[in-house]
Amino acid sequence: MDESLPRNLHVFPKDFIWASATAAYQIEGGSEEGGETLSVWDHLRRIPGCIKDNSDSNLSCEGFKHWKQDVQLLKALGVTHYRFSVSWSRILPTGKTDKINEQGVEFYRNLCLELKANGIEPIITMFHYDFPIQLHEEGGFLNRKSIAWFTDFARICFEKFGDLVKTWVTFNEIIPNASFGVVPMENLPKFALDPVIPLEQWNITKRQAPYLAAHHQILAHASVYRLYKEEFYSKQKGKIGIVSGGRAAETPDESKESLEAAKRMINWQFLWMNEPIFGDGDYPKIMRDRMDYLAEKEGLKEILPKFTDEERKMVKDSADFIGINWYLSLMVGKYRNDPSNSFMENDGDYSFYSDNNEKISGDHWLRNTPNGLIECFKTIRDNYGNVPILVSENGCADHLPVQILGDPLNDYHRIRYIRAHVEAIGKAIADDLNIIGYTAWSLMDNFEWEDGFAVRFGLYRVDFDSPEKTRTPKKSAFFYRNLIDEQKKIVEKTEL
Repeated sequence: MDESLPRNLHVFPKDFIWASATAAYQIEGGSEEGGETLSVWDHLRRIPGCIKDNSDSNLSCEGFKHWKQDVQLLKALGVTHYRFSVSWSRILPTGKTDKINEQGVEFYRNLCLELKANGIEPIITMFHYDFPIQLHEEGGFLNRKSIAWFTDFARICFEKFGDLVKTWVTFNEIIPNASFGVVPMENLPKFALDPVIPLEQWNITKRQAPYLAAHHQILAHASVYRLYKEEFYSKQKGKIGIVSGGRAAETPDESKESLEAAKRMINWQFLWMNEPIFGDGDYPKIMRDRMDYLAEKEGLKEILPKFTDEERKMVKDSADFIGINWYLSLMVGKYRNDPSNSFMENDGDYSFYSDNNEKISGDHWLRNTPNGLIECFKTIRDNYGNVPILVSENGCADHLPVQILGDPLNDYHRIRYIRAHVEAIGKAIADDLNIIGYTAWSLMDNFEWEDGFAVRFGLYRVDFDSPEKTRTPKKSAFFYRNLIDEQKKIVEKTEL
Protein backbone atom coordinates (compact mmCIF):
# COMPACT_ATOMS: atom_id res chain seq x y z
CA MET A 1 0.00 0.00 0.00
CA ASP A 2 1.16 3.54 -0.79
CA GLU A 3 2.31 5.35 2.36
CA SER A 4 4.32 8.05 0.58
CA LEU A 5 4.27 11.52 2.07
CA PRO A 6 2.68 14.58 0.40
CA ARG A 7 4.83 15.96 -2.41
CA ASN A 8 4.87 19.62 -1.41
CA LEU A 9 5.76 19.72 2.28
CA HIS A 10 8.45 22.30 1.53
CA VAL A 11 5.84 25.05 1.19
CA PHE A 12 4.54 24.81 4.77
CA PRO A 13 5.76 27.67 6.99
CA LYS A 14 7.80 27.17 10.15
CA ASP A 15 4.95 28.17 12.49
CA PHE A 16 2.34 25.99 10.75
CA ILE A 17 -0.01 24.25 13.20
CA TRP A 18 -0.01 20.45 13.01
CA ALA A 19 -2.81 19.25 15.27
CA SER A 20 -5.27 16.55 16.15
CA ALA A 21 -8.66 17.05 17.79
CA THR A 22 -11.45 15.64 19.92
CA ALA A 23 -14.63 16.94 21.55
CA ALA A 24 -15.51 16.62 25.23
CA TYR A 25 -18.77 14.73 24.92
CA GLN A 26 -17.32 12.30 22.39
CA ILE A 27 -14.35 11.14 24.47
CA GLU A 28 -14.65 12.10 28.14
CA GLY A 29 -17.42 9.88 29.51
CA GLY A 30 -18.21 10.40 33.16
CA SER A 31 -21.13 12.69 32.44
CA GLU A 32 -22.20 12.55 36.08
CA GLU A 33 -18.73 12.18 37.60
CA GLY A 34 -16.46 14.81 39.04
CA GLY A 35 -19.31 17.25 39.58
CA GLU A 36 -20.51 17.30 35.96
CA THR A 37 -24.23 17.53 35.20
CA LEU A 38 -26.17 16.42 32.16
CA SER A 39 -26.17 17.91 28.67
CA VAL A 40 -28.77 17.57 25.93
CA TRP A 41 -26.81 14.66 24.48
CA ASP A 42 -27.14 12.71 27.72
CA HIS A 43 -30.88 12.89 27.17
CA LEU A 44 -30.65 12.09 23.47
CA ARG A 45 -28.65 8.91 24.00
CA ARG A 46 -31.39 7.59 26.30
CA ILE A 47 -34.12 7.89 23.67
CA PRO A 48 -34.69 4.45 22.06
CA GLY A 49 -33.43 4.42 18.48
CA CYS A 50 -31.60 7.74 18.73
CA ILE A 51 -28.14 6.11 18.79
CA LYS A 52 -27.92 3.60 15.96
CA ASP A 53 -25.95 0.94 17.85
CA ASN A 54 -27.39 1.85 21.29
CA SER A 55 -23.87 2.55 22.54
CA ASP A 56 -23.34 4.48 25.77
CA SER A 57 -21.26 7.65 25.46
CA ASN A 58 -20.23 7.26 29.10
CA LEU A 59 -18.35 4.11 28.07
CA SER A 60 -16.51 5.53 25.08
CA CYS A 61 -12.86 6.55 25.58
CA GLU A 62 -13.28 7.58 29.23
CA GLY A 63 -10.89 10.43 28.58
CA PHE A 64 -11.87 11.92 31.95
CA LYS A 65 -9.81 9.10 33.46
CA HIS A 66 -7.14 8.51 30.80
CA TRP A 67 -6.15 12.06 29.91
CA LYS A 68 -2.47 11.66 30.78
CA GLN A 69 -2.25 8.67 28.49
CA ASP A 70 -3.96 10.66 25.75
CA VAL A 71 -1.37 13.42 25.99
CA GLN A 72 1.27 10.76 25.36
CA LEU A 73 -0.64 9.65 22.27
CA LEU A 74 -0.43 13.22 21.02
CA LYS A 75 3.27 13.43 21.87
CA ALA A 76 3.89 10.24 19.90
CA LEU A 77 2.26 11.89 16.88
CA GLY A 78 4.56 14.88 17.16
CA VAL A 79 1.72 17.40 16.88
CA THR A 80 2.29 21.02 17.81
CA HIS A 81 -1.29 21.61 19.00
CA TYR A 82 -4.28 19.72 20.39
CA ARG A 83 -7.77 21.03 19.76
CA PHE A 84 -10.27 19.86 22.38
CA SER A 85 -13.51 21.19 23.82
CA VAL A 86 -14.49 21.88 27.40
CA SER A 87 -17.81 20.65 28.73
CA TRP A 88 -19.92 23.61 29.82
CA SER A 89 -21.78 21.51 32.40
CA ARG A 90 -18.54 20.06 33.80
CA ILE A 91 -17.39 23.58 34.67
CA LEU A 92 -20.77 25.16 35.52
CA PRO A 93 -23.17 22.47 36.84
CA THR A 94 -26.25 24.70 36.44
CA GLY A 95 -24.96 26.27 33.24
CA LYS A 96 -24.68 29.58 35.09
CA THR A 97 -22.02 31.13 37.28
CA ASP A 98 -23.91 30.63 40.55
CA LYS A 99 -21.81 27.50 41.07
CA ILE A 100 -18.35 26.67 39.70
CA ASN A 101 -17.27 23.04 39.77
CA GLU A 102 -13.64 23.24 40.84
CA GLN A 103 -13.11 19.55 40.00
CA GLY A 104 -13.98 20.30 36.39
CA VAL A 105 -11.74 23.36 36.34
CA GLU A 106 -8.88 21.32 37.81
CA PHE A 107 -9.35 18.59 35.18
CA TYR A 108 -9.03 20.97 32.23
CA ARG A 109 -6.28 23.00 33.83
CA ASN A 110 -4.25 19.86 34.51
CA LEU A 111 -4.81 18.76 30.91
CA CYS A 112 -3.48 22.10 29.63
CA LEU A 113 -0.47 21.91 31.94
CA GLU A 114 0.30 18.35 30.86
CA LEU A 115 0.04 19.31 27.19
CA LYS A 116 2.41 22.24 27.60
CA ALA A 117 4.86 20.12 29.61
CA ASN A 118 5.02 17.84 26.59
CA GLY A 119 5.52 20.65 24.07
CA ILE A 120 1.92 20.76 22.83
CA GLU A 121 -0.18 23.92 22.74
CA PRO A 122 -3.88 23.63 23.69
CA ILE A 123 -6.63 24.96 21.42
CA ILE A 124 -9.85 25.15 23.43
CA THR A 125 -13.28 25.04 21.84
CA MET A 126 -15.85 26.41 24.27
CA PHE A 127 -18.95 24.87 22.70
CA HIS A 128 -19.10 21.61 20.76
CA TYR A 129 -22.82 20.67 20.95
CA ASP A 130 -23.05 19.50 24.61
CA PHE A 131 -25.47 22.17 25.82
CA PRO A 132 -26.38 22.03 29.55
CA ILE A 133 -29.81 20.46 29.92
CA GLN A 134 -30.89 22.98 32.57
CA LEU A 135 -30.33 25.84 30.14
CA HIS A 136 -32.06 23.92 27.39
CA GLU A 137 -35.12 23.75 29.61
CA GLU A 138 -34.99 27.56 29.83
CA GLY A 139 -35.15 27.86 26.05
CA GLY A 140 -31.57 27.19 25.02
CA PHE A 141 -30.37 29.43 22.22
CA LEU A 142 -33.94 30.52 21.51
CA ASN A 143 -33.71 32.53 24.71
CA ARG A 144 -31.84 35.79 24.21
CA LYS A 145 -30.40 35.31 27.68
CA SER A 146 -28.22 32.60 26.10
CA ILE A 147 -25.90 35.38 24.87
CA ALA A 148 -25.17 36.32 28.49
CA TRP A 149 -25.02 32.67 29.61
CA PHE A 150 -22.33 31.87 27.07
CA THR A 151 -20.42 35.08 27.71
CA ASP A 152 -20.38 34.32 31.45
CA PHE A 153 -19.14 30.79 30.74
CA ALA A 154 -16.41 32.16 28.48
CA ARG A 155 -15.30 34.57 31.17
CA ILE A 156 -14.75 31.65 33.55
CA CYS A 157 -12.74 29.86 30.86
CA PHE A 158 -10.54 32.90 30.27
CA GLU A 159 -10.03 33.39 34.01
CA LYS A 160 -9.22 29.74 34.73
CA PHE A 161 -7.27 28.70 31.62
CA GLY A 162 -6.30 31.88 29.79
CA ASP A 163 -2.73 31.95 31.11
CA LEU A 164 -2.19 28.55 29.44
CA VAL A 165 -4.24 28.91 26.24
CA LYS A 166 -3.34 31.16 23.31
CA THR A 167 -5.89 29.90 20.77
CA TRP A 168 -9.63 29.79 21.41
CA VAL A 169 -12.66 28.71 19.40
CA THR A 170 -16.08 29.93 20.52
CA PHE A 171 -18.46 27.67 18.56
CA ASN A 172 -17.98 24.51 16.57
CA GLU A 173 -20.32 24.71 13.54
CA ILE A 174 -23.28 26.82 14.55
CA ILE A 175 -25.54 25.58 11.74
CA PRO A 176 -25.96 21.94 12.92
CA ASN A 177 -26.65 23.05 16.47
CA ALA A 178 -29.18 25.64 15.30
CA SER A 179 -30.79 23.14 12.93
CA PHE A 180 -31.05 20.04 15.13
CA GLY A 181 -30.02 20.99 18.65
CA VAL A 182 -32.83 23.41 19.41
CA VAL A 183 -36.04 22.05 17.95
CA PRO A 184 -36.71 18.62 16.40
CA MET A 185 -37.08 18.85 12.64
CA GLU A 186 -39.95 16.94 11.09
CA ASN A 187 -37.70 14.66 9.06
CA LEU A 188 -35.36 13.98 12.01
CA PRO A 189 -37.57 12.65 14.84
CA LYS A 190 -34.58 10.91 16.44
CA PHE A 191 -33.37 14.32 17.57
CA ALA A 192 -36.56 15.04 19.51
CA LEU A 193 -35.65 16.25 22.96
CA ASP A 194 -37.65 15.55 26.09
CA PRO A 195 -38.60 18.07 27.24
CA VAL A 196 -39.06 19.85 23.93
CA ILE A 197 -38.70 23.62 24.10
CA PRO A 198 -42.22 25.14 23.95
CA LEU A 199 -41.85 27.49 20.99
CA GLU A 200 -44.98 29.42 21.85
CA GLN A 201 -43.17 30.62 24.97
CA TRP A 202 -40.81 32.55 22.69
CA ASN A 203 -43.57 33.68 20.35
CA ILE A 204 -41.99 31.97 17.36
CA THR A 205 -42.83 29.11 15.05
CA LYS A 206 -40.82 26.00 14.28
CA ARG A 207 -40.14 27.69 10.97
CA GLN A 208 -38.30 30.57 12.64
CA ALA A 209 -36.51 28.62 15.38
CA PRO A 210 -33.25 27.59 13.67
CA TYR A 211 -32.66 31.10 12.32
CA LEU A 212 -33.20 32.64 15.75
CA ALA A 213 -30.97 30.07 17.47
CA ALA A 214 -28.18 30.74 14.98
CA HIS A 215 -28.65 34.50 15.39
CA HIS A 216 -28.19 34.29 19.14
CA GLN A 217 -25.09 32.11 18.76
CA ILE A 218 -23.49 34.62 16.41
CA LEU A 219 -24.22 37.40 18.91
CA ALA A 220 -22.86 35.22 21.72
CA HIS A 221 -19.67 34.62 19.75
CA ALA A 222 -19.21 38.34 19.13
CA SER A 223 -19.93 39.15 22.78
CA VAL A 224 -17.23 36.72 23.89
CA TYR A 225 -14.74 38.11 21.37
CA ARG A 226 -15.30 41.67 22.60
CA LEU A 227 -15.03 40.52 26.22
CA TYR A 228 -11.67 38.90 25.57
CA LYS A 229 -10.25 41.87 23.67
CA GLU A 230 -11.42 44.37 26.26
CA GLU A 231 -10.58 42.52 29.48
CA PHE A 232 -8.13 39.68 28.84
CA TYR A 233 -6.09 40.24 25.69
CA SER A 234 -3.64 42.75 27.18
CA LYS A 235 -2.32 40.10 29.58
CA GLN A 236 -3.06 36.82 27.77
CA LYS A 237 -2.30 37.81 24.15
CA GLY A 238 -4.45 35.03 22.70
CA LYS A 239 -6.46 34.67 19.50
CA ILE A 240 -10.15 33.85 19.14
CA GLY A 241 -11.82 32.28 16.13
CA ILE A 242 -14.94 30.39 15.17
CA VAL A 243 -15.33 27.09 13.31
CA SER A 244 -17.60 26.55 10.32
CA GLY A 245 -18.40 23.47 8.31
CA GLY A 246 -16.49 23.88 5.04
CA ARG A 247 -18.59 23.84 1.87
CA ALA A 248 -17.91 23.70 -1.85
CA ALA A 249 -20.40 22.99 -4.63
CA GLU A 250 -20.29 20.81 -7.69
CA THR A 251 -23.13 20.89 -10.21
CA PRO A 252 -24.65 18.08 -12.31
CA ASP A 253 -24.42 20.33 -15.39
CA GLU A 254 -23.37 23.85 -16.41
CA SER A 255 -26.90 25.20 -16.76
CA LYS A 256 -27.73 28.61 -15.33
CA GLU A 257 -30.26 26.95 -13.01
CA SER A 258 -27.67 24.63 -11.51
CA LEU A 259 -25.00 27.30 -11.12
CA GLU A 260 -27.39 29.68 -9.38
CA ALA A 261 -28.63 26.87 -7.12
CA ALA A 262 -25.04 26.11 -6.15
CA LYS A 263 -24.46 29.77 -5.31
CA ARG A 264 -27.52 29.77 -3.06
CA MET A 265 -26.34 26.60 -1.31
CA ILE A 266 -23.02 28.26 -0.44
CA ASN A 267 -24.96 31.18 1.03
CA TRP A 268 -27.18 28.99 3.24
CA GLN A 269 -24.60 26.37 4.18
CA PHE A 270 -21.51 28.56 4.61
CA LEU A 271 -21.83 32.33 4.19
CA TRP A 272 -24.85 32.47 6.53
CA MET A 273 -22.57 32.09 9.56
CA ASN A 274 -19.50 33.84 8.19
CA GLU A 275 -20.77 36.94 6.41
CA PRO A 276 -21.80 38.75 9.63
CA ILE A 277 -18.42 38.07 11.26
CA PHE A 278 -15.95 38.35 8.39
CA GLY A 279 -18.04 40.47 6.03
CA ASP A 280 -20.02 43.65 6.66
CA GLY A 281 -21.76 42.64 9.89
CA ASP A 282 -24.95 41.36 8.29
CA TYR A 283 -26.33 38.25 6.62
CA PRO A 284 -25.69 37.64 2.90
CA LYS A 285 -27.89 39.79 0.67
CA ILE A 286 -29.14 36.72 -1.22
CA MET A 287 -30.39 35.25 2.06
CA ARG A 288 -31.82 38.52 3.34
CA ASP A 289 -33.83 39.19 0.17
CA ARG A 290 -35.10 35.63 -0.09
CA MET A 291 -36.06 35.28 3.59
CA ASP A 292 -37.79 38.67 3.71
CA TYR A 293 -39.80 37.63 0.64
CA LEU A 294 -40.78 34.31 2.27
CA ALA A 295 -41.71 36.03 5.54
CA GLU A 296 -44.06 38.38 3.73
CA LYS A 297 -45.50 35.52 1.70
CA GLU A 298 -46.12 33.44 4.85
CA GLY A 299 -47.51 36.32 6.89
CA LEU A 300 -44.64 36.39 9.39
CA LYS A 301 -42.98 39.50 10.76
CA GLU A 302 -39.59 37.95 10.01
CA ILE A 303 -37.88 34.60 9.63
CA LEU A 304 -34.25 35.67 9.39
CA PRO A 305 -33.63 38.06 12.31
CA LYS A 306 -32.11 41.49 11.81
CA PHE A 307 -29.09 42.93 13.59
CA THR A 308 -29.34 46.37 15.15
CA ASP A 309 -26.69 48.92 14.12
CA GLU A 310 -24.96 48.36 17.45
CA GLU A 311 -25.01 44.59 16.99
CA ARG A 312 -23.57 44.88 13.49
CA LYS A 313 -20.62 46.82 14.86
CA MET A 314 -20.11 44.22 17.58
CA VAL A 315 -20.31 41.27 15.18
CA LYS A 316 -18.24 42.67 12.30
CA ASP A 317 -14.57 41.63 12.48
CA SER A 318 -15.17 39.62 15.65
CA ALA A 319 -12.70 36.80 14.91
CA ASP A 320 -8.95 36.51 14.47
CA PHE A 321 -9.20 33.41 12.27
CA ILE A 322 -11.75 31.12 10.69
CA GLY A 323 -11.73 27.39 11.39
CA ILE A 324 -12.88 25.04 8.64
CA ASN A 325 -14.10 21.50 9.29
CA TRP A 326 -13.71 19.82 5.90
CA TYR A 327 -15.10 16.43 4.84
CA LEU A 328 -16.59 16.64 1.35
CA SER A 329 -17.89 18.69 -1.56
CA LEU A 330 -21.63 18.67 -2.33
CA MET A 331 -23.40 18.08 -5.63
CA VAL A 332 -26.04 20.80 -5.98
CA GLY A 333 -28.66 21.54 -8.62
CA LYS A 334 -32.08 23.01 -9.17
CA TYR A 335 -34.69 22.60 -6.47
CA ARG A 336 -36.73 19.41 -6.17
CA ASN A 337 -39.69 19.31 -3.81
CA ASP A 338 -39.01 16.35 -1.57
CA PRO A 339 -40.24 15.49 1.94
CA SER A 340 -36.66 14.77 3.02
CA ASN A 341 -35.47 18.28 2.19
CA SER A 342 -33.93 20.31 4.99
CA PHE A 343 -35.36 23.74 5.74
CA MET A 344 -32.23 25.21 4.15
CA GLU A 345 -32.90 23.45 0.84
CA ASN A 346 -36.50 24.65 0.85
CA ASP A 347 -35.62 28.21 1.82
CA GLY A 348 -32.56 28.43 -0.40
CA ASP A 349 -34.29 26.93 -3.43
CA TYR A 350 -31.67 24.24 -4.17
CA SER A 351 -31.37 20.47 -3.86
CA PHE A 352 -28.59 17.97 -3.34
CA TYR A 353 -27.86 15.35 -5.97
CA SER A 354 -25.84 12.13 -5.90
CA ASP A 355 -22.26 12.39 -7.10
CA ASN A 356 -19.48 10.18 -8.42
CA ASN A 357 -16.76 11.29 -6.03
CA GLU A 358 -14.68 8.65 -4.31
CA LYS A 359 -16.50 7.03 -1.42
CA ILE A 360 -14.19 6.57 1.54
CA SER A 361 -16.06 4.10 3.72
CA GLY A 362 -19.00 2.15 2.37
CA ASP A 363 -22.19 4.15 2.02
CA HIS A 364 -21.14 6.74 4.57
CA TRP A 365 -21.52 10.39 3.58
CA LEU A 366 -17.77 11.04 3.36
CA ARG A 367 -16.11 11.77 0.02
CA ASN A 368 -12.50 12.35 -0.95
CA THR A 369 -12.72 15.82 -2.50
CA PRO A 370 -9.49 17.76 -1.77
CA ASN A 371 -10.05 20.09 -4.72
CA GLY A 372 -13.24 21.21 -3.02
CA LEU A 373 -11.19 22.25 -0.01
CA ILE A 374 -9.18 24.58 -2.24
CA GLU A 375 -12.44 25.99 -3.62
CA CYS A 376 -13.62 26.59 -0.05
CA PHE A 377 -10.41 28.49 0.68
CA LYS A 378 -10.96 30.58 -2.43
CA THR A 379 -14.54 31.35 -1.39
CA ILE A 380 -13.17 32.75 1.86
CA ARG A 381 -10.51 34.82 0.10
CA ASP A 382 -12.93 36.09 -2.54
CA ASN A 383 -15.42 37.21 0.10
CA TYR A 384 -13.27 38.18 3.07
CA GLY A 385 -9.73 38.79 1.87
CA ASN A 386 -6.79 36.87 3.25
CA VAL A 387 -8.24 36.03 6.66
CA PRO A 388 -6.17 33.34 8.46
CA ILE A 389 -7.68 29.86 7.96
CA LEU A 390 -7.20 26.91 10.31
CA VAL A 391 -8.32 23.54 8.98
CA SER A 392 -9.87 22.60 12.31
CA GLU A 393 -11.07 19.11 11.34
CA ASN A 394 -10.30 16.76 8.46
CA GLY A 395 -10.57 13.01 8.53
CA CYS A 396 -12.51 9.96 7.45
CA ALA A 397 -14.23 6.98 8.98
CA ASP A 398 -13.69 3.26 9.34
CA HIS A 399 -17.31 2.55 8.50
CA LEU A 400 -17.05 -0.88 6.92
CA PRO A 401 -17.39 -3.97 9.12
CA VAL A 402 -14.06 -5.46 10.22
CA GLN A 403 -14.70 -8.63 8.21
CA ILE A 404 -14.81 -6.51 5.05
CA LEU A 405 -12.25 -3.93 6.06
CA GLY A 406 -9.73 -6.56 7.17
CA ASP A 407 -7.28 -5.52 9.86
CA PRO A 408 -8.81 -2.30 11.30
CA LEU A 409 -5.31 -0.98 12.02
CA ASN A 410 -4.42 -1.01 8.32
CA ASP A 411 -6.41 2.11 7.49
CA TYR A 412 -4.79 2.93 4.15
CA HIS A 413 -7.94 4.71 3.02
CA ARG A 414 -7.35 7.28 5.80
CA ILE A 415 -3.71 7.72 4.78
CA ARG A 416 -4.82 8.39 1.21
CA TYR A 417 -7.43 10.85 2.42
CA ILE A 418 -5.11 12.80 4.74
CA ARG A 419 -2.31 12.90 2.15
CA ALA A 420 -4.62 14.24 -0.55
CA HIS A 421 -5.90 17.04 1.68
CA VAL A 422 -2.47 18.02 2.98
CA GLU A 423 -1.30 18.22 -0.63
CA ALA A 424 -4.29 20.44 -1.41
CA ILE A 425 -3.36 22.72 1.49
CA GLY A 426 0.20 22.88 0.17
CA LYS A 427 -1.11 24.00 -3.21
CA ALA A 428 -3.25 26.64 -1.51
CA ILE A 429 -0.28 27.96 0.49
CA ALA A 430 1.79 28.12 -2.69
CA ASP A 431 -1.05 30.19 -4.16
CA ASP A 432 -0.68 32.66 -1.25
CA LEU A 433 -3.79 31.55 0.61
CA ASN A 434 -3.39 32.18 4.33
CA ILE A 435 -3.66 28.65 5.76
CA ILE A 436 -2.23 28.54 9.28
CA GLY A 437 -2.79 24.92 10.30
CA TYR A 438 -4.13 21.42 9.71
CA THR A 439 -6.02 19.28 12.24
CA ALA A 440 -6.56 15.54 11.83
CA TRP A 441 -9.92 14.38 13.12
CA SER A 442 -9.86 12.49 15.31
CA LEU A 443 -7.14 11.59 17.76
CA MET A 444 -8.97 8.38 18.63
CA ASP A 445 -12.15 6.45 17.88
CA ASN A 446 -14.97 7.90 19.94
CA PHE A 447 -18.71 8.37 20.36
CA GLU A 448 -19.70 9.57 16.90
CA TRP A 449 -22.98 11.24 17.91
CA GLU A 450 -26.00 9.38 16.51
CA ASP A 451 -23.72 6.74 14.91
CA GLY A 452 -22.41 5.71 18.33
CA PHE A 453 -19.35 3.45 18.16
CA ALA A 454 -20.23 2.08 14.72
CA VAL A 455 -18.34 4.81 12.85
CA ARG A 456 -14.70 5.36 13.81
CA PHE A 457 -12.60 8.38 12.85
CA GLY A 458 -9.55 7.80 15.04
CA LEU A 459 -5.86 7.73 14.29
CA TYR A 460 -5.84 5.43 17.32
CA ARG A 461 -8.24 2.51 17.57
CA VAL A 462 -10.11 2.24 20.88
CA ASP A 463 -11.22 -1.10 22.28
CA PHE A 464 -14.52 0.00 23.80
CA ASP A 465 -15.02 -3.44 25.36
CA SER A 466 -11.82 -3.37 27.38
CA PRO A 467 -11.85 -1.98 30.94
CA GLU A 468 -8.92 0.33 30.08
CA LYS A 469 -10.41 1.42 26.74
CA THR A 470 -7.11 0.39 25.18
CA ARG A 471 -5.78 2.73 22.50
CA THR A 472 -3.74 1.24 19.63
CA PRO A 473 -2.16 3.26 16.80
CA LYS A 474 -3.44 2.64 13.31
CA LYS A 475 -1.23 2.90 10.23
CA SER A 476 -2.51 6.46 9.80
CA ALA A 477 -1.03 7.47 13.17
CA PHE A 478 2.44 6.43 11.98
CA PHE A 479 1.84 8.17 8.66
CA TYR A 480 0.81 11.41 10.32
CA ARG A 481 3.81 11.27 12.67
CA ASN A 482 6.16 10.74 9.70
CA LEU A 483 4.51 13.60 7.84
CA ILE A 484 5.05 16.00 10.74
CA ASP A 485 8.62 14.74 11.32
CA GLU A 486 9.50 15.28 7.68
CA GLN A 487 8.12 18.81 7.79
CA LYS A 488 10.21 19.57 10.88
CA LYS A 489 13.33 18.35 9.03
CA ILE A 490 12.52 20.63 6.10
CA VAL A 491 12.20 23.60 8.45
CA GLU A 492 15.51 22.75 10.13
CA LYS A 493 17.29 22.60 6.77
CA THR A 494 15.96 25.97 5.69
CA GLU A 495 17.24 27.52 8.93
CA LEU A 496 20.83 26.31 8.41
